[in-house]
Amino acid sequence: PRREKLTKWPRKVFAVQDKSSFPESSFYTWKHQRPPTPWIWVGGWLLILFTLGCCLFPLAPMQAKRAVFHTSLTILLVLVGTVSGETKSCQTNNLIC
Repeated sequence: PRREKLTKWPRKVFAVQDKSSFPESSFYTWKHQRPPTPWIWVGGWLLILFTLGCCLFPLAPMQAKRAVFHTSLTILLVLVGTVSGETKSCQTNNLIC
């Protein structure tokens, strides 16, 4: 039996009008798009506001800059304290961490 040469790329892509028959030498795709949930809209707007805030940060008043500095410093100290506390507990209990 002779083997039929398969096409590597479709010459034309179009929607099938007659959905009852599908030729074997064609390419098929499924188009699935979920409807956006409210959380996607909220996340999109928060991302836009965060980007604008980062771009406009140099124009912010000094009190806002201090608030951002103190907040980020507090988060950094909490993270460093958590990591160092875990290593101390591993060392005192002779655990492999």
